Amino acid sequence: MKKILGIMVLGLLLSGNAYAENLTLNCSFEKYVDQTNFLDEKIIPKNQLSTLITDDKFITLEIKSNNDIKILDNSFMIWIKPKIIIPYKIDDNFIHFKEKENSLDKYSLDRRTGSLLLNYKSSKEKLRIYYLCVKKDKLF
Repeated sequence: MKKILGIMVLGLLLSGNAYAENLTLNCSFEKYVDQTNFLDEKIIPKNQLSTLITDDKFITLEIKSNNDIKILDNSFMIWIKPKIIIPYKIDDNFIHFKEKENSLDKYSLDRRTGSLLLNYKSSKEKLRIYYLCVKKDKLF
């Protein structure tokens, strides 16, 4: 009886991901705003930007509960390994995440509209890049 109970407890502990939902979002470019000059915000046309910015992208999320979410994979941060990212803040409206712990680049995914905002900062630039993400339909 103890063996059966031990097997059941071990099975329950190891099956934590059994109820997780993987959700893939396709994200399309919307707008690029240059805020480098504090007084003069410029919207840069799509045809003047690199395809690295304007190409469609994706994000795959693992959702265990409303506040237990991980980014499993994405095409925004192609140079980051490993790809699994733990968001630094999750609330009812947004999922906020960064490339790395000390990164100045911040992503905010609106859970209601699907809008994704990338706030990019460097010593020379300050940019906001907007994408619209929609749930990818399963093929089969």
